[in-house]
Amino acid sequence: MPFHEAEHRFKAGIEAKHQNDLLTALGHFQAAIDLNPHYFEAYSEAGAIAYALGDFDGAVLQLRQAIHLDPHQGNPYLFLALTLGELKQHDEAEAQFQKAIVISDTPSVAKAVYANYLGAQKRPEAEQAFKDALELDPDCVMAWRDYARLLASQDRDDEAETMFRKALEIQPDSPATHLQYGRFLSFFDHRLREAVSHLHRALELDPGLQQAQELLDVLAEEQGLAGGP
Repeated sequence: MPFHEAEHRFKAGIEAKHQNDLLTALGHFQAAIDLNPHYFEAYSEAGAIAYALGDFDGAVLQLRQAIHLDPHQGNPYLFLALTLGELKQHDEAEAQFQKAIVISDTPSVAKAVYANYLGAQKRPEAEQAFKDALELDPDCVMAWRDYARLLASQDRDDEAETMFRKALEIQPDSPATHLQYGRFLSFFDHRLREAVSHLHRALELDPGLQQAQELLDVLAEEQGLAGGP
């Protein structure tokens, strides 16, 4: 029964993805597609992983097929937009972002991803896009956290601090927020121990969060602060 086996391989791919084993996950998703060429979710997941691995041409093919099979799901549009941005096809990327925001079950998250895309290009519309995301959902942790990162990049440190704290107030156990807040604090000599505390917390919540461990190791080497868990 190929459809049953395809579902089994898809679930194995999701499990591997959660363990951050992207190559294994991609193999499972591709196997699911081989068993069921109409498996929308497998194309969508495979495209997102291809994007994460830097295979942008492969990602475009997988994501376009996902959209062809089911044009009413937001995630493939979002990852297609990000992929096209990496390929410098910015006009089409913009069009795909707008589709994702309209279709997505979580438009605030889609808007926050779009804001990050704008911020990476140093476009002034980025800040308004974050504000729009928070208007859609005042509890969107990604929007608070990444808005904080944008403000920090503009040396608006007090505002950034407020945004990071708001993100942690909404979701105290977010490893990504502890990581980014710890990174922000690490730029201030008088707050290095706070930075280490948040980075340790990020690792407690997600032991596979390599970026947190790498930054702890750097702080241990440069500042003599404890780098291990």
